[in-house]
Amino acid sequence: APDLYTAYRVETLGNVFKVPSAQKEVNIEAKIRKIQTSMEDPLVHCSKLTDQTLNRSVVKYAHSRCLPEHLFGDLYAVSDVNLVTKRIHKYKEQDFPELPALVIPFFKVDGEYDFIQCRISEPCEKEFRFVTLQVQEGPKVWGQKYLNWKDTVYIFEGPIDAMFINNAVALAGAASGLDFMIETARAKGI
Repeated sequence: APDLYTAYRVETLGNVFKVPSAQKEVNIEAKIRKIQTSMEDPLVHCSKLTDQTLNRSVVKYAHSRCLPEHLFGDLYAVSDVNLVTKRIHKYKEQDFPELPALVIPFFKVDGEYDFIQCRISEPCEKEFRFVTLQVQEGPKVWGQKYLNWKDTVYIFEGPIDAMFINNAVALAGAASGLDFMIETARAKGI
């Protein structure tokens, strides 16, 4: 009875390698959450600037602006700004020019980000150079990830300007970012 023998083998081997059902459910739920999170991530269609084979016009733009290459791992390129904006609920209904952009996440110390700035890498007829997008609540401060509070902190308006100075942040025109910097400095006793 080959059918019975095959069923027997599957059943006995299944019991040998069986994962407890509670652990199996946790693993499946964790995998589903991870997939859902990555699908919602606004950077899912972006490539890091360190991968210079993709979005070459954006990489060329970054080189033309002489952006520090040690930051390329935290900067991204996207072929169409809408691939980023449509993944953020707040901007889902807005249409932006379909242009490639340098994508600058405003990383916090823990690696999460609250804002993303898309800097258009090609000339645009509508005088559209950049858009700063709020991903979640938080201070609008680029450069927190690189900040050393023991040294002098330099504050700029734009992230590209701040990239050229050690221990600099950019507030992107937000007073809330300045409030955050002052509160943090006071909390650290500076």
